[in-house]
Amino acid sequence: MSEYVRHLFISVENNELTADEAYKILYPTSEKTILKGVVLGNKHKCWYCGSTSTTVMTKDHFWPKSKGGKLMVYCCVRCNTQKGSKTPLQWARYIETHLQKGFISHEKGNRMITATLSLWENLERKIS
Repeated sequence: MSEYVRHLFISVENNELTADEAYKILYPTSEKTILKGVVLGNKHKCWYCGSTSTTVMTKDHFWPKSKGGKLMVYCCVRCNTQKGSKTPLQWARYIETHLQKGFISHEKGNRMITATLSLWENLERKIS
């Protein structure tokens, strides 16, 4: 994740910038139209942890809906519940903490962090 994007995350977390302002900076009008309501991933595989299910996954706002998020990913109920209204950076930190405490396996935790940060970096490349 670039320092610029990390700075925007931190600015929103510290209430120095609203999520709507950050969203407008990150997504020019054309990108907002493209990403609004888009759901990424497979309906039977969690975007974050990779678990599979024969039933349809839930939809999670990659950037929390409560903070202006529009882009969604398919994910399992467990990841969606644990992520809650965390921003991608907060979610990655949460996973990292749980990895360090041994609450989740390294394989699963690393997959979750990689899935989160790689999507964010891909979005960043798409708009720059």
